[in-house]
Amino acid sequence: MTKIHSILFISSDEYSYKTARDVLSEDGYEILSSDNTEVLMRPSGLSPFSLIIIDISTAVGTITLLSQEIVDQLPFSIPLLFILPDTDTFVPDKFSEYCVDFLKKPFSKDELLLRVRNSIALHHLQTLTKNQTGMINQEYNGDTPELHHTLNQEMDYSDTRDFYLKVLDDFPNPVWRSNISGKCDFFNRNWLEFTGRAMEEELGDGWAEGVHPDDFERCLKIYIDNFGKQLPFEMEYRLRFHDGTYRWILDCGNPFFEPDGTFKGYIGSCYDIQDRKTAEELLNNANIELEKKILEINTSRFQLQETKDYLEKLIASANAPIIVWNPFCIITKANEALGDLIGLSPAEIIGNNLSSVFPQEFLEKIKIEEPNLHNRGLKEVVEIPITHQSGEMRIVLWNFAPVFSHPDECVAVIAQGQDITDHIQTEKALKQLNRQLNLMSSITRHDILNQVNVIKLVLELLKPSVPQQPYKKYLDAVETATGNIHTQIEFTKIYQELGSHDPQWENLYILICSLQVPEKISFSCSIKKIEVHADHLLRRVFDNLLDNSIRHGEKVTEIHVSCSRNPSGITIIWEDNGIGIKQEEKIKIFDLGYGKNTGLGLYLIREVLQITGITIAETGEEGKGARFEINVPNQGWRMSK
Repeated sequence: MTKIHSILFISSDEYSYKTARDVLSEDGYEILSSDNTEVLMRPSGLSPFSLIIIDISTAVGTITLLSQEIVDQLPFSIPLLFILPDTDTFVPDKFSEYCVDFLKKPFSKDELLLRVRNSIALHHLQTLTKNQTGMINQEYNGDTPELHHTLNQEMDYSDTRDFYLKVLDDFPNPVWRSNISGKCDFFNRNWLEFTGRAMEEELGDGWAEGVHPDDFERCLKIYIDNFGKQLPFEMEYRLRFHDGTYRWILDCGNPFFEPDGTFKGYIGSCYDIQDRKTAEELLNNANIELEKKILEINTSRFQLQETKDYLEKLIASANAPIIVWNPFCIITKANEALGDLIGLSPAEIIGNNLSSVFPQEFLEKIKIEEPNLHNRGLKEVVEIPITHQSGEMRIVLWNFAPVFSHPDECVAVIAQGQDITDHIQTEKALKQLNRQLNLMSSITRHDILNQVNVIKLVLELLKPSVPQQPYKKYLDAVETATGNIHTQIEFTKIYQELGSHDPQWENLYILICSLQVPEKISFSCSIKKIEVHADHLLRRVFDNLLDNSIRHGEKVTEIHVSCSRNPSGITIIWEDNGIGIKQEEKIKIFDLGYGKNTGLGLYLIREVLQITGITIAETGEEGKGARFEINVPNQGWRMSK
């Protein structure tokens, strides 16, 4: 039946005790606790325990009070395992002789379990060795005269040594031993299984071949320094595993002596701490990443503060009125320009409701639009009248934009205003003046056309009574000139409408497909779902292009309209299969008056298009047909819904 080992845990740290209890109980140990080292002074109560664990970080006070004499009288047939708080704390000298091992905080559960197992096994081994050696020495030094009895006892001693070598060989961790020369003369089975090498390969300095090259010099120095002083040592290094990889181990070496105190070398046990090292590396990498993140956060915070300061200075110094409010419609920022607009200082504006700046009827409109600002992140432009404290009213064009802390969380709305009162008044004056000019032009044009019609009527009456030559030629010249005057006057009516209306979005496919194309011409349009922002006379552009193809193409039977994209916008292409245009006329055809007829059609096309920044050029090849390219900038076109 397997013996159940009892362990006494001396600590006032409840967390350490619970951790040890959970780990050791699961492995079959029985663990009891005490919060005071005075229990050590009651020998009768200690006998059931196989190991005493003392947390020196919580029991140091009582340990200090124990004198060396008292310590020497304690029943240390029971091994002691000390838990140290950090790497700078050591086992008190008075206990060093009785301490079989120690742990340093923080430690892993696996490390605790290994130390406990090895402490109990090692102490058991030391006890048996001491008992057996004592018995042999007693028998050898007795009064028995028979030599064969002495030889039998020496043989028993040899048997005992072999027995303990067998115990070491069965030890659950790698174990090594070195003699007084410093050379290793024993490795247990666990070591050989770990390295995958034979005993002959490891003996002497052969074991060092398995130490990682980066760790060898450091380990050698630790070993030599402590060997010369006959002191215990610990060192961590990487040892080659039987699969060829390196694993971190903790190597604990202790000097051992003959019963008479003669130094005989070192014995050491090793613990596989690869998992701990891996965890430490992961933790270290995590700490490095955390430090990087903290640095990034601090840098971002600094940059954010700089940006905030810059924006506040920018807002404060802007000539345009700027206002910021939170989702509760409370004003959080205002600049001097806004104060000048309404007759209050920024300090008097900040903290008030929006109603202190915007009229109630427009405030409702803002509130209705605000969800759109928050949800869609759209910018809204609203024209709102603002009343000064003196009663003067100014018309201000406000541009509203949301401020987001997260993609779906709007924390504020910022608005910038532009006082357009003077602009509106000027626009009204210009419109009035334009109406008057248009009225005068209409009256004048009407009167001129009346006189032209009179001339045409007189010419018709004169034709029958005028001889054929030479007066007939003069009469024809007058009639031609009269016709040109009529055409030019009609053109002024069309030209007068240029820019008289705001530009609008036109669907090209619908507009082009509504042209009146003669049946003898095959007409096609491959433009789909494109809208162009142009003057309301855009239809006349394509009417005139069609008229140009019919009049001047001479043999046109096909017309095709297409569109292509480019980095700066789109190009609308109008091409036919007529006679084309000569190279020297490609630019002149857009000049006023140039051409075979009135010279107004292509000139009008260019004027209509350039109102919204659209250009036109002729790029065809003479003899193969005309090709007009209309270039629309990016801001002048869009895909239709």
